Amino acid sequence: MAKSGIKFPSLASPNIERVLRDFLEDRAGRQAPATRRKYLSVIQVFTISMNNYAYQSLNQAETAIFNRSYDAQGSDHREFCQIFGPEKIPENVGEFLGYFMPRKVFAGKGLRQEARVVIRQLAMWLHEQDYIDGEPKAEMIARSKER
Repeated sequence: MAKSGIKFPSLASPNIERVLRDFLEDRAGRQAPATRRKYLSVIQVFTISMNNYAYQSLNQAETAIFNRSYDAQGSDHREFCQIFGPEKIPENVGEFLGYFMPRKVFAGKGLRQEARVVIRQLAMWLHEQDYIDGEPKAEMIARSKER
């Protein structure tokens, strides 16, 4: 229990970081080396995007969890993708594809298209693994088709 008397919920298990790693591992056995590298690059950039921007959409309780973990020192410090679970992934796809890729990464058309493909595959995989239901899956796929 915190000094203020507020009991904070525990960190998500599995967290986004673990789920994305599992996704890459699951796909690795079915992909050519060049495709694996593309998937890894997209997932790394998506993780950076979420770690830097996703906190902005948190509600008050989630913000308290985030601040406590993010502001912690040393080995207690956690990034967004180490704090929250895979249910937070769909709501961050639009920011990633629509803002982060073109404006922060300065990704060309080819890399943006690769990112869209990876996000669609991720949406289907998250749904297959029961991390998200049909509506967030559909939202992710729709976002991945936006230009």
